[in-house]
Amino acid sequence: MRTSLYPAGCPSLLSFPFMFSVHSSPFPCILLLGAHAVAAARLSKGKPRKAFGADGKGVLSMILQIKGKVKFTITLDPGVWIFDDRRVDLLTYFDKNEPIFSKEEEEEKKTAKYWEREIQEGSVSPPTLKTERKFEKMKVLTGTFGIPFRPFLNNAEPLPEAKAVTVQSKDGDVTVSLDQAMEFILGFSKEGKPLREDGPVHVYFGDGSNRDRPIKNVTGFIVE
Repeated sequence: MRTSLYPAGCPSLLSFPFMFSVHSSPFPCILLLGAHAVAAARLSKGKPRKAFGADGKGVLSMILQIKGKVKFTITLDPGVWIFDDRRVDLLTYFDKNEPIFSKEEEEEKKTAKYWEREIQEGSVSPPTLKTERKFEKMKVLTGTFGIPFRPFLNNAEPLPEAKAVTVQSKDGDVTVSLDQAMEFILGFSKEGKPLREDGPVHVYFGDGSNRDRPIKNVTGFIVE
């Protein structure tokens, strides 16, 4: 005979969000959450459960680290870079060789020229804040972006004896000088989607010499 973890009248975990509206005294059920966790651990035989994303792949596999001869080990999460103002458009970055720290100014100039032309030709009315936000949102949802590696490497604070950085990859490690690594651009999205198949990042050299064959399947960075 199967014995339930929950007494009569106590909801299961699946109905837990509705507990307060259905049951007048939820506290005995709350105490059973600990028992449920213990039972779940026994069923898994002590093996850690892997976190999965919507596509069934491990979420933790999207996390990278900068370690080695550094003062601080830095954890990188490409999943949040889409909201970072330091991101660059990989479709135009290497063609224009745009300065990283003047990107915002350049974007403002391009936007101003675009709307000035459209207004003069009578195609559209002067842009509103709502229109500009919609335009930027669409760009984020469909764009192909990268982010400079320099700020992250600087935050790790390489030790004085550090001379090189090794990019760890499933396809084979690549070692470059510390100065070269400072110029890396880390691609993290393509057409609005994260790089789940061969990412989580693609490593581009600062001069764009490998823009057609970036380092893929990256698993981490070691300062040496």
